[in-house]
Amino acid sequence: KLSDSARFRSLAKSGIEGYRDGSKQWVKVNVKQSSGGKRLITKKSEKPYILAVCGSPRKNGNTDRLIKAFFEGARAKDAKCETIHLQYSKIGYCIGCRKCREDNDGTIIENFCTIKDDMTEIYRKLCSADAVVIGYPIYTARESAQMAVFWDRLDCMSNKYNKKRFAGRKAG
Repeated sequence: KLSDSARFRSLAKSGIEGYRDGSKQWVKVNVKQSSGGKRLITKKSEKPYILAVCGSPRKNGNTDRLIKAFFEGARAKDAKCETIHLQYSKIGYCIGCRKCREDNDGTIIENFCTIKDDMTEIYRKLCSADAVVIGYPIYTARESAQMAVFWDRLDCMSNKYNKKRFAGRKAG
């Protein structure tokens, strides 16, 4: 529990969430409207979910080591950590159909992109993550080929429906 109730109230009004050193736990704060029109302030402690995307084609290379070192610190703060290795993912190229730019329900993950491959599950994980870590090596003065395809497929997230999808609450 947060020891300072005034701080909790100000936190609840702002909608801020995060790890609180004073309480030594991750706190998510929600403000909801009840059916009677009253504002209900709720808080729940849960482990933050941190997703790492590794764009290195080399298993156990330097990028993997850096991500693992980052996760050691995150796990010390009781975070749940997961790594996606792009070299093992089946991700097709963006075909430029622009269907992701149409006025559809941007909160449905299956509507993010018309291509149905491993990227659909990656979108789901990106949306549920509290923080995202992206790591890749620089081989030819730019990102790896796996990471380039990943960046291209993230284009569907950079449209006007972004506010519906993430509500401005992603840390990276």
